[in-house]
This record gives sequence, C-alpha cells and structure tokens, in this order.
Amino acid sequence: MGERRKQRLWMLFGVLCVLGMGGALLLMAMRQHIELYLTPSQLLQTQAIQTQSFRLGGLVQMGSLQTDRKGVGIRFRVTDLKHHVWVHYQGMLPALFKEGKGVVLSGRWQHGVVKATEVLAKHDENYRPPGIKSRQPSMLKG
Repeated sequence: MGERRKQRLWMLFGVLCVLGMGGALLLMAMRQHIELYLTPSQLLQTQAIQTQSFRLGGLVQMGSLQTDRKGVGIRFRVTDLKHHVWVHYQGMLPALFKEGKGVVLSGRWQHGVVKATEVLAKHDENYRPPGIKSRQPSMLKG
C-alpha cells in the first residue's frame, strides 16, 4: 500500500471519528430536551418516569380546584376519564384554564403528585379571544 493511500485512509478515519463524536453529542443534547406526552392512565402505569420531565394531558376534573394554605399555589386533578392524578402548580394560570376543560402541563412526578412547571389551557378550533366573541365571523376574516 502506497504512502499516499495510507494518508487518505487515516484522514477518512479521522473525519468519521469526528462526525461520530459530533452526532453522539447532538443526540445527548436533544435527549435532554425531549418530553414524553402522557395521559394520567399512562403516567400511573409507568415507573420509569420518576426522574424525567414530561407533558401531561387531560381534563381538569370538576370540583378539584384548591388553593394551598399559603395561597401561593394551586392543586387540581387531571383526568382522562379513567384515572386521575393530582397536580400542584405555583404561578399564574392561563385565562382559559377552567374545570372541565382540557389542559396540557409540563412537570415531574414527585411523591404521587405532578409538580407542574408550566400549564397550558387547551381550546377548540372555534376559540375567539375575550372581547372578540361578540363580533361577526365575517369581520374576523382577512
């Protein structure tokens, strides 16, 4: 094998190593930002979720809204109509947040309660921001 051919093979090997290491670093970085989307039933069935953040989707159960004793946080149950889990959240809730309505939240499972870091209220395709509901649909186009 000629000297020139050996240099090309070593260079190719070096480039492949660098690309492999770059790909591995990229996958590790992406893994930290991936959140599973679960329902309450799925959350209760899995045990591996203990240390990982996830998104939980379902309905806010009627009659479950409670403010904590200090008035800083709020507790409520999220249900998928089969099972429910308690959620604790500290912060401002979205304007569309109501009992019986859909919700998606980010959080972690801690001691049998979901500690939410973000709460998003879901709405249907007919949503109109407050104050615009009274306008005619023809006025909202273009």
